[in-house]
Amino acid sequence: NLAFAGSLLAGVHLVWHGRGWLRGGEANTLEQRLMRGAQGWTLYAIGSGFLMALPPVNALLHGTTMVVSHAMAAMIGVNTLLILALGFRVHPAQNEPAMVRAVRATNALLVVMVLLFIVAGAAEGALRTAQPFEELRDTVELLLLPLPLVGLGLAGSLGMLAWGLARSALTNRSGQAAGAINRTSPSA
Repeated sequence: NLAFAGSLLAGVHLVWHGRGWLRGGEANTLEQRLMRGAQGWTLYAIGSGFLMALPPVNALLHGTTMVVSHAMAAMIGVNTLLILALGFRVHPAQNEPAMVRAVRATNALLVVMVLLFIVAGAAEGALRTAQPFEELRDTVELLLLPLPLVGLGLAGSLGMLAWGLARSALTNRSGQAAGAINRTSPSA
């Protein structure tokens, strides 16, 4: 009952913040784009957690890859994007087209990954009521077949963002050092 009450509170939170997220303005910087993605994935994590706490849904999906979709959205979609956004706040970078594409690719690949886990989890939950897991394992594994390619794509897009952040940090650091030298020189 306590988990269900917590889920109802999460549902109110989802509706309240979901409306704000949908009304949100245009994200112009890499930090804003990453924060907007993290907010969206937070809403998904809250929404999926709310749904999975409903007793009939929980009975169907508990222990399936749907739970993995909820966790991956929180781990990659929220935590990783927040860390990168903080990094770009400390070391701002230009809105280079390649970096904007990397943010979009990360979110798109996360959507694909989450959808794969949802479909496999729903199939697993529905089929396990009729047959033992050993008999449906092949079906679930077939649904997850594209997952390694999605993972490689995510590694590439997140690697691009990490490389851009490292490049920005090094550029900002050398620029600050040069500025400090110019301010302290006798000719300035």
